[in-house]
Amino acid sequence: MIKLLQIAVKKSLIRLFDLEFGYLISQKKNNLTMLVSACLSYASYMGNSCLPISIFEKKNFFPKKEIILIKKILNKINNIKNWKQELLKDKNISHEKYDTPLIIYKNKIYLNKIWKIEKKIVNFIKKNNIQSKYFLKYTNEIKNILFQITENQQKKAIALAMIKKITFIIGGPGTGKTTIIKKILDIIINLDKNILNIKIAAYTGKATCRINETLKKNINYRNIKAITLHNLIGIKYNSKHNYFNTNNKILVDILIIDETSMIDLFTMNKLIDALPNYTEIIFLGDINQLSSIENGSILKDICYYAKNTYTEKTKNLLEKITDCKIKINNNFITNITDCIYILKKTYRFKKNNYIKKLSNSILKNDNNIINKIINGKFYNINYYNINTDKKYKNMIQYIILMYSKYLNKLNTEYSKEKIIQLFNKYQVLCAIHNGAFSTNEINQNIENNIIIKYKIKKYWINNDFWYHGRPIMIQKNNKYLNLFNGDIGITMYNQKNQLEFFFLHKKNKLKKIPIYLLDQKEYEIPWSITIHKSQGSEFKNIIIILPKIFKDILNKELIYTAITRSKKKITIFSDKNILKKTLKNENIRFSGIKDLIRDK
Repeated sequence: MIKLLQIAVKKSLIRLFDLEFGYLISQKKNNLTMLVSACLSYASYMGNSCLPISIFEKKNFFPKKEIILIKKILNKINNIKNWKQELLKDKNISHEKYDTPLIIYKNKIYLNKIWKIEKKIVNFIKKNNIQSKYFLKYTNEIKNILFQITENQQKKAIALAMIKKITFIIGGPGTGKTTIIKKILDIIINLDKNILNIKIAAYTGKATCRINETLKKNINYRNIKAITLHNLIGIKYNSKHNYFNTNNKILVDILIIDETSMIDLFTMNKLIDALPNYTEIIFLGDINQLSSIENGSILKDICYYAKNTYTEKTKNLLEKITDCKIKINNNFITNITDCIYILKKTYRFKKNNYIKKLSNSILKNDNNIINKIINGKFYNINYYNINTDKKYKNMIQYIILMYSKYLNKLNTEYSKEKIIQLFNKYQVLCAIHNGAFSTNEINQNIENNIIIKYKIKKYWINNDFWYHGRPIMIQKNNKYLNLFNGDIGITMYNQKNQLEFFFLHKKNKLKKIPIYLLDQKEYEIPWSITIHKSQGSEFKNIIIILPKIFKDILNKELIYTAITRSKKKITIFSDKNILKKTLKNENIRFSGIKDLIRDK
């Protein structure tokens, strides 16, 4: 078995770390335990919480192309019929009642640590799926405020957030999630005379920037600023430790978290530890977007059974507050659905908008409309098949053309504020950060071409070269400079004809930062960014670039997330076969949260 798993390492089917883990758990004696442990370790690395035992029983634990290797492995373990029974003979594997390195629950096998975290998350939601202690006393006042809202789905979502201690508000792009955040804040500020401690967080800096853009338009929110979830918890850079934890709680009465789909198991675990028992939480997100980079697809699993139906108690209360008809949960599976509202109506796109049609078709796996996109049938969605060097060069020129309005305004009397706003209307999105067709490569090509085309003068400052108009995106929070992950700035000449970074802050006021104050690790150049980093953002026009070689990261969730960042126009550059394969590839993660939710 050891030699066969070493072959699997060489073929990059598992990592050397996974093999070592298999050695450790099996003590190099039990072939079955060694195989399962190694595969489970790799599955965890790929974002899964567990593995169904049926995967091994059906011989699907490696790709089908490695069928010869699978046969050799199966011969080593004597064609076991009842894998669960055999695994439980090992002292390092048990049911959930015992504290062993590997746990079996509902015919799935887990690493002990991940099993405990999933159980903890579900118990936390069940425990907090109760009525709000803050706002039930204001039922009539809430009803009067909601009466002014004409959209029934917004009324219902806001009302649920007001009456429950924990709420999940789920919706796709343009369903009004940001508007709902504003309206919830309005209600809280109007009702609370003592001013509750309110915090807003999102997983990415780009998402917090978008929320702050909305908040700064209203003077009532002047003391509320969205921050990244890592900043909220106090997770230190390149460290497993965080400032807030079970012994040092975050002081927060109402917590609103956007882009929840990006939260992984370990971050959620740290968040739970850091919150006091009295905190009321509102989670918002889109279950169809990319899952977290790390383990889990928490939001999707939590909302699996939700259908906007409620227990009789919650139904009656919602109807009283909203004057809307609410459906009762007749097919009761779990009362966790009592704290979930799904937004279905879209406001961003018009009825016949092709971006909306494309996003829906991707979710439905509709290949017909995909072929229409490839064949250029829709006016606001362009597709270019990139399969030659000449076409690659044409793509770079197309990108520069998209940015030309911004570039042409740099040396005019256009205000710095408007120049920053103009840059933020357009974005190039790549699937990968390194290698061919990556952000690093595309950024380098864009810069080389615009410097030549626009005859831009370069300056060597602080161990990097800079020029008038070079964009910058902050990668790491800097509380001393009041800069946060995701903030976009532009390098421009100041009044002394010297280059400085200019950022837009509250009330569209310019903030100047000397170049020498930022270290290279604190920023990146965002002519192009990864699709992952774009989550929570929206742009007028976007360009999507896929790599020329298919990778596991390419899936329909990635494309859905990318296209739903655009409000008006999308251009896709990709090899035709890569695009089709990507759209057929679904990101499936194994988890036990749905099983735990069903448990009484």
